[in-house]
Order: sequence, then C-alpha cells, then structure tokens
Amino acid sequence: LAQPCDPEERRLLESYAAEEEGHAQLIRWHFEQRSQALGKPFWIQRLFKLATSRQTMLQQMYVVEVLAAVFYGAMAAHTKDPEARALIRRLLRDEARHIRLARELLARELARASFAGRLKARVFATGLTLGMGVTAWVQARQLAPVLGETGFRYSKKLIRILTADLDALFRPPSEGHRPLGWWWSSAASTA
Repeated sequence: LAQPCDPEERRLLESYAAEEEGHAQLIRWHFEQRSQALGKPFWIQRLFKLATSRQTMLQQMYVVEVLAAVFYGAMAAHTKDPEARALIRRLLRDEARHIRLARELLARELARASFAGRLKARVFATGLTLGMGVTAWVQARQLAPVLGETGFRYSKKLIRILTADLDALFRPPSEGHRPLGWWWSSAASTA
C-alpha cells in the first residue's frame, strides 16, 4: 500500500490486505487447535520488501497468488485431514479472486506504462517467472511429506501458467479498463 494508486484501487488493495490477514488468522487458529507450531515464513517473502515500484509490487503479488493457488490445490488434493482440506479449499476460493484482482491491477498498470516501461516489465516478469519456478521446486521438496516426491511437476505447472499469461498481459494497451466492481460483489469466503 506504500505505492501510489487511485482511490478505488487503494480501497481494493486495503480489502485484499484484510483478506490476507484473515487467511493468516485462520491458518494460525487451525495450527493452534492442533497444538502445532507454524513454520517460519517462506524465504521469498523477504524479497517482496524490495519492490520499489507499483509495477514490481503488482507483478510479485500476481505471481505469488498463482504460486499459492498451485500449492493450495495440491495440498487440498493430497491431505488426509478433512478439516485441513476444508480450510485449504476455503482459502483456495479466495485465491482465485486474488489472482483476478492482481492480474487486472497489473494489466491497468502496464497499460499506463510507456513502450520502454512495458519492455522493462516484461524482462522482469520473465525473470520473476523463472525465479518462482525454482521457488516452487524448493517448496515442493519441503512439502514432500504431504505431496509426495513431485520433483519439478509443480514448478513446471507454475511456469506454464505464468508464461501462458505473459502475452495477454503485455499486449499493447487497449482503450479503458475492466470495471473492478466484481470484487465487492463476490464475498470472500473468510469473511
């Protein structure tokens, strides 16, 4: 929220941040109910503090939401605990909204950028996609007790999803933007 944006987008990002905090509270509660300790935050989260532009922040937000959705989906499919599966599916429904919001805000930001700005962002997006592929591989190894030995499967899936969207995101800007009112009409499942 430190990056400048218009009032509508600021309200959306504040609502998004509140939902993310709600997710963290649900996860903490789930672990506390089972007397289990939460792990340390994933190492990649420290890199997000380095975002020096709104465009960079939105690219990171979009990629991390897709990463979260890939792993929440995998965890929901493989966990044996019905309460954990229900929680993960609840979070996964919100992740779909978060991906859409991040993508639409990013598309707006890219449309405002100059040709050189979009080119620079495209190079960053390509590097970020590859970096997230490595991150997904590391995360899959950490989650092997639940997911099994998946190797590069989730890493490849993440890269495939993100790469498929690059051309659409970096298309020359069109007139106008999609309205963002859908965010308010589609209630979060953690509300």
